[in-house]
Amino acid sequence: MFKKLLATLLVFSVFSTKTNATEYIHGIGAGFDGLNAAGAGTISVQYLGRVNFVNMSDDMSIGLQFTPYVGYNLGVSGVAAGISVGPEFSFGPAATKDTKAPIGFGISPIYHFSALIAGGAVTGHSAGFNAAFRFAAGEMPMSVNTNVLLVNGTSVGIRYALYF
Repeated sequence: MFKKLLATLLVFSVFSTKTNATEYIHGIGAGFDGLNAAGAGTISVQYLGRVNFVNMSDDMSIGLQFTPYVGYNLGVSGVAAGISVGPEFSFGPAATKDTKAPIGFGISPIYHFSALIAGGAVTGHSAGFNAAFRFAAGEMPMSVNTNVLLVNGTSVGIRYALYF
């Protein structure tokens, strides 16, 4: 009983520091997603958005991230569009509006919806994860992200993003 009470108090103290601090973090990026073993890929421009629901400190948050993109698929010479959505744990640059940390990271399980338009529309969905290494150049937070989609076809992507 004492262990459960101690664990409950510990969780409450960690997550109750700034739970009413809902804020919006956003950025823009460019990336490349390789598709399966065929080697075809998509070059894209992305918008990176996150709504923080819990700010555990100035340098740490939990929120819902979403990354819509539009690009060009090199394998079938067509337009590609989609969105990745998932909860994200962030630490360091771009974790909150008030962070001063010079380096950090973000990690998120994601669910991905996509469409490919080349002579006809093909849609799909998958699940996987996203991991970002974040750093700050002066006051400008940046990140290098990689995402891996594992369900309904394997895909690995990398992108560079600026947050503002």
